[in-house]
Amino acid sequence: MNPMNRTLVLVSLLVLLSGCASQPESISYYLLHSPDNAAELSKPQAQQKVVLRSLELAEYLQNRHIVMQLASNKLQFSNKHRWAENLHTGVEKALLNSLNRQSDKALYLSPRQLGDENAVELFVELKHFLITNDSTALVSGNFWLKGQKDGSSIQSFNIKRDLNSDGYPHAIDQLRSAIDKLAEKINKTL
Repeated sequence: MNPMNRTLVLVSLLVLLSGCASQPESISYYLLHSPDNAAELSKPQAQQKVVLRSLELAEYLQNRHIVMQLASNKLQFSNKHRWAENLHTGVEKALLNSLNRQSDKALYLSPRQLGDENAVELFVELKHFLITNDSTALVSGNFWLKGQKDGSSIQSFNIKRDLNSDGYPHAIDQLRSAIDKLAEKINKTL
């Protein structure tokens, strides 16, 4: 290869490599639960123990991407905005925290915290946990309690929170608020 061609090849390679050296897109990570708002688990006045026996998420929610509904049948998974931990863990922590903050008559626990004691069992099924294109945060699904004197009946929920500001941080705050509303509904059925 002659020196002129060699120089041309080296310059071409440098131009190609400089395109690869550009800054990668930054990714923002969000926690659904807030570590500073952790509820105390010692409630001497709590009359009843409730264990979150099962939390099921719709299949499309079983990843770390925050989901936006663009149309009634079209979802977008954000590549730049993600959950810091898997959504199942985040929802479990946020829901148990909210339930315990709001209730003085029950102590809500995960199965890992319960041990061998008898408790009322809580089952939650999340069908939707997303941001919509019409500026709302939507959390919907079903829950039921097993082991109550009244038996168990399935309760549906469809909680919407308006997004009054732009950006993912506000949307995450509204999803947290929807979890608080779900905890309120669960506490009312106990």
